[in-house]
This record gives sequence, C-alpha cells and structure tokens, in this order.
Amino acid sequence: MKMRTLPDLMSLRELIAHGAEIADFCAENASATDLSGAFPQKEFAKLAERGLIVAPLRSGLGGLGLGFESRTIGHLLRLLQTLGKGNLSVGRIYEGHVNALN
Repeated sequence: MKMRTLPDLMSLRELIAHGAEIADFCAENASATDLSGAFPQKEFAKLAERGLIVAPLRSGLGGLGLGFESRTIGHLLRLLQTLGKGNLSVGRIYEGHVNALN
C-alpha cells in the first residue's frame, strides 16, 4: 500500500469526495467490523491510500492542514460527518487521529 501525499490531491473538495467513497465502503463492510476486538483495517487502508491520513498535517509537512487551518475546519466537519454516516466507529477513530495530530 502506497500512501499518497497531499500534493497528489487536487483539492479539499476532492478529499471530501474520497471520504464519501470510503464511507460507502464502510457502510457495506460494517458487519465485518462490528465484532468485539475487530478493527476496520480495510477502511483505514483506504483512508491512507486516498490521503486522508496525512490530510490533517500542516501544509509544510505535506498535508492540507485539515482541521488546523481555519479555512479547513468546515471541510473537516463535513468529512467527519460523511465518514460517520458510513461507519460511526471509523469516523470516531479518524476524529481521534486528527485530534492526536493537533
């Protein structure tokens, strides 16, 4: 699995679109991760492939500053909402990832 760097992504809008695709996958695969001790590995692999894992990093570190820079707060909230609709556990873990980077 090759992690994409954010310069490969065209925009925050594209990032949200990728989030919607991943949310759809999360919803379809939810029963496979709704088990005690399970972790949504496939879902987080997709987040990494699409650049969402590095998106919260500041732009100087290769990210988009998602959730750190004021212009990106709305995008982060939309992304969290989108991921949470697909699988709330994935959305919450991703939110924790963003918070940890903060």
